Amino acid sequence: MSLVTFIVPTIGRPELKRAIDSLSAQRDDDWEAVVVFDQNKTVALDSLHDERYWTLTTSKGSAGETRNVGLDWHRSNGRSEWVAFLDDDDVLTPHYVEHLREHADDYPWADVIVFRMDTPHLGIVPPTTGQIMHGTVGISFALKAEIANGYRFVAERRESLKDLLNEDWDLISRLVKDGKQIFISPHIDYIVRDWRSYE
Repeated sequence: MSLVTFIVPTIGRPELKRAIDSLSAQRDDDWEAVVVFDQNKTVALDSLHDERYWTLTTSKGSAGETRNVGLDWHRSNGRSEWVAFLDDDDVLTPHYVEHLREHADDYPWADVIVFRMDTPHLGIVPPTTGQIMHGTVGISFALKAEIANGYRFVAERRESLKDLLNEDWDLISRLVKDGKQIFISPHIDYIVRDWRSYE
């Protein structure tokens, strides 16, 4: 059993290699990943031959539905305690899994752990106030596996950053409405489009 399964939806962007490299650079290597190629736009990466990776293809055409394919795979095949997400043009800091483990141990009541993310358009979200509001949560969260197995993303085609934030917000707001417990990490462990370097 792994600590966390990362779901990586992709349309075969060249940046996928950078995202996968950020997984391989994790200081805590207790993870697995399912890479879901959408529209059959696959790319060959040597690192995907690591036994921790599974690859799937779909023709769904939206980020939400492609993530759902990964969630469905996890429901049937996953062997992890947590499920997290990494978009193919983003990166994780080397501490993501390490910090997830620390938070899971320190806050066992948490159903969702939201990491702060650095974005070129919005800056660092959520803010240090610890409030989750519309527009302040992206895909930088991890869900306990039993929670992840009961939820799905809105499966509409999204065209803009605002739409993508709405998609992530929709899932988080349903979790809050259903009384799930959320812990907001003080750590910035998710970088949108790798626009800054964090070590």
